[in-house]
This record gives sequence, C-alpha cells and structure tokens, in this order.
Amino acid sequence: NPPPYRFELYRCSGFSFNLSNAVLIHSTSPAAASYSSLVDTTFNDTGINTKDSAWSYKLIFYSNNDTVGSSAPASSVYLNVQSSDQSLYLSWSENVPWMNDSFAIYKLNKVTSVYNPIDTVYTHSYTDVGLINDSNYCYYVQTYGHYTLDSFSKSLINNSQEDCSI
Repeated sequence: NPPPYRFELYRCSGFSFNLSNAVLIHSTSPAAASYSSLVDTTFNDTGINTKDSAWSYKLIFYSNNDTVGSSAPASSVYLNVQSSDQSLYLSWSENVPWMNDSFAIYKLNKVTSVYNPIDTVYTHSYTDVGLINDSNYCYYVQTYGHYTLDSFSKSLINNSQEDCSI
C-alpha cells in the first residue's frame, strides 16, 4: 500500500449509515507520505442538531487514492425522555459495532448547573422517580463499551445529547 495516506470521515443523520447520503466532514490534509507520519487524530463535530436526530459516522482509509479499508458505521447515542406522574422515563438507542456494557445516568443539578451521576444501569432504560410534577429536569447518558477483540481499546465512552422534560 504505497503513499500518500489519508483518512476521510463521513456523517449522515439517523442510526443507519448510507454513504450515498453521507457528507464528508473531515479529511487528513495534507496526505501523509509515510505510515509513521500519520497522526492519530480526534475530530469534534460541531454545529449539528443533536436534539432531533442521532448521527452516524464512518471513517475510510486511503493509500495512493485507493480505498484500503473502512470502519464499521457507528452512531451517536440518542436519548429520549418521556414524562409520567412524578417520574420521567429515559430510554436511549445507538447503532455501534462494539458492545456497550453499562450506562451512567447524569442529571442536571439546578443549584450548581452541573450534571451529576445519579445511577448506573445495564439496560437501555431508566426511570427517575420521586420528582415534582410541572418541574423541568435535564439528563444525559454516558455509555461504556468495548470491542470484542483484544487488540482494540477496552474503554469506549460516548455521551448522548442532553434532553429535558417536565
């Protein structure tokens, strides 16, 4: 696989990734002249509406402008909060190629304006009880996962969007 080498990051809305509907949102530039000059990078995707939709991503690797490989698509975590009498029901979804083991629930402290962890669960739902009706409560979920192959990182952490309900 001769140089130059580059990565392209694509995004599309929803849980299912479709390259024909995807938008190129980042590319390594300039292309690297050697493997050793490739730098492990991060990308902060800003300016998107995470309130109304999940987002899916795919990374493609090129050598000499030919596709060498690509990641499996992975979506963001999408939280939904539904109201009930003196409680709120939280549920979330994601479409990822790794295993999520646990989910930490964070709730906004109205006094400090800081999100604090309130519980950890092992299913895709949580009910916050003992709440005051007609009061607004805000949450986000943090997922903890891993790939099943030992050669990959053991700690994959993802946050949902913040969501509020009364």
